[in-house]
Amino acid sequence: MARDEGFSQGRLTGLEESAASRAQYIASQFETLARDLKGILLAEKMRERTYETEVLGLCEAIFARAFPELNRVHGMSEVLQVIRGVISSQSQSKLLIDVPQGEQEEIESQLKKLPEYDAEKIQMRETAELSRGSCRIAWQNGGALRDHETLAARIAAELAGDKQQTLAPAAQKDDTKETPEEPQGEE
Repeated sequence: MARDEGFSQGRLTGLEESAASRAQYIASQFETLARDLKGILLAEKMRERTYETEVLGLCEAIFARAFPELNRVHGMSEVLQVIRGVISSQSQSKLLIDVPQGEQEEIESQLKKLPEYDAEKIQMRETAELSRGSCRIAWQNGGALRDHETLAARIAAELAGDKQQTLAPAAQKDDTKETPEEPQGEE
């Protein structure tokens, strides 16, 4: 009986030690997995950041090459669209429209086709200070300006400027035992 009891006690002790050893093994595997997962998540955030930086550089290069050509081809239609919008919203006011040198005749001929056009309320003049794709409109209580060069400069500055503002926040190493947090920022 003592032998059977010793055998049972030894078996129970062995099972407890085996369970404790197994629990310790599982805990160590979870720690390794958590550490490796943090590294993977950090690497993924760094990869995302690199991708965003490369895409921003590509956008900057495309913009620098495409915007002048787009303005050359579509600048006139955008100027006409701006003028038409102002004419339709300012039916009571007289309008003074400044256009780039050499474009008054072309713009005026297009405006005369519009049903909103009223020659008595619209005065147009050319100015050397505006470049193709730009116009300035003034009326009694306000005005509007479409300046493609300033717009292009602002867009280029955004693309080339403070990339920290343009991109999502950079990935940061997390030395705590907690899971890394997602970066906070605007999407």
